Amino acid sequence: MHDAVIQALEHAPLLPETMIRLMEIIGNPRAEPGMLVRIVEEDPGLALQALHLCNSAYYSLPVEVTSIHHAVLLLGRETVAGIAMAAYLHGLIDSLARCRSSNLWLQGAKDHFLDVARAAQRLAAKAVDLGVPTGTAFTAGLLHDVGKLVLARLPEAMELRVRDLMERLDLPLVQAEEEALGAHHASVGFQLAERWGIPEVTADAILHHHDPLRSETAVGLLVYLADRAVRALDEPGLIDGSFKEPADGWVLNECGFSRDEVVAFTRQWAHAAGKPLP
Repeated sequence: MHDAVIQALEHAPLLPETMIRLMEIIGNPRAEPGMLVRIVEEDPGLALQALHLCNSAYYSLPVEVTSIHHAVLLLGRETVAGIAMAAYLHGLIDSLARCRSSNLWLQGAKDHFLDVARAAQRLAAKAVDLGVPTGTAFTAGLLHDVGKLVLARLPEAMELRVRDLMERLDLPLVQAEEEALGAHHASVGFQLAERWGIPEVTADAILHHHDPLRSETAVGLLVYLADRAVRALDEPGLIDGSFKEPADGWVLNECGFSRDEVVAFTRQWAHAAGKPLP
């Protein structure tokens, strides 16, 4: 691993108490809604950003959400806790983007983090036999690319080196990162997750979301599929030709899905999320 990556990891912020408490709420079905309201409203900026996400087209609520308490009544404790976690990450992305708005690792990150979280949550609800709590799937999906927030702190020259490898050799991002930096965003994200004290099941999903055959958890497989489904919306014609990578058949079988089911899920999810189909 390049020294600059090690330094970026060492200088990454610690996970704030608010995020730790939100994750505890998602993992505790007995948590009181009032506790969630108090945690989010302690940070007015976080509350404002969470309300903005609650009022997005994705949730298609019949009325405007005007408070966190109102949001919990309409969307439920688990969903609002997840939205508040997403709001925190969005704020972190915004602060990094102010330093370099064209940063390779931040392009489309806000939408992608939340889209994969929502898709993983829905896949977990469909794959009942896997026994993965929907809140756990949401959290793992939301944090799957958190290593990019570390790499976004690298000097611009290192970003340009990764871009050059991608363009000149037509390499995917993960491979170009490994070549240029001696690590990729998934492995860096895993190290950040360990530093943050993230549960092992989520850390595994972060580490293996591009390499599901090495994953030791059902959550890791669901996040892999969710990431692939969301990416299939970004390239014309990819949905019908997707889920044909060598690892896909094994992952689909382990999760109890057919390829056609996941393609249909991707289309249905895109419609629910208000995203145009390619």
